[in-house]
Amino acid sequence: RVTKGGGVHRECVSQVDWVYWDRFNDFMCVTCSTDGKVVLWKANEDGFWPIVSYSVTANDSARVGMSLAHRSVLDQRKLIGTTCMSFERVAADGLAQRGGFYLGSEAGGVLKCYIQFTSVFDKVRGVGGEEAFRSEKVAEKEDEPPSLPSPITFSYQPHGGPVHAVAASPLQHNLFVSCGADGTLRLHNSYQSSPIHSYEPSSSYLYSASFSPTRPLVFAAGGGGGGGP
Repeated sequence: RVTKGGGVHRECVSQVDWVYWDRFNDFMCVTCSTDGKVVLWKANEDGFWPIVSYSVTANDSARVGMSLAHRSVLDQRKLIGTTCMSFERVAADGLAQRGGFYLGSEAGGVLKCYIQFTSVFDKVRGVGGEEAFRSEKVAEKEDEPPSLPSPITFSYQPHGGPVHAVAASPLQHNLFVSCGADGTLRLHNSYQSSPIHSYEPSSSYLYSASFSPTRPLVFAAGGGGGGGP
């Protein structure tokens, strides 16, 4: 149950994930939504509290690989509705420790983002103090959690329709895949705006994608026609 912050997201939550925060030796729940917000939540047996939110807007970093993107994605005043999310997981224990993650958007954008844990802690501490943070009382100080600027650090060549899935490689930190309504499955190097390779494994939309947890360059996608990998 949500103890505080039930109205933090104004539209459907498109993805939920967990990220490990070593400062507190604990996991944070992270949600993204078509309302253009990414929210960090703290959880215990009594419920969830929103810790901080990010507004996903087109900063200068978002423009690197998106010259062909829909103009709504490039408008710095508009929130970018996000449809999927994947955190980098390259630690030996598989924990999401790096703070880097990927977002897919309704307009086809594929975005590299980063959670600055130091900034999150400083922002939250300013609202309720470290003791308040540790005792999950931060959200009670305000109607909504404190907000931080857009987390986008880089962007990639957009898809020709909504992005339905992004998936980071669990074995190589610079590789991830994306797929969407344009029917393409793309393998990306996180440091390059153009994909390494683009595949068309199905004549229908692609809705899901995932890397093998043991074989570095093996990944699969699921299509709208009911076909498997």
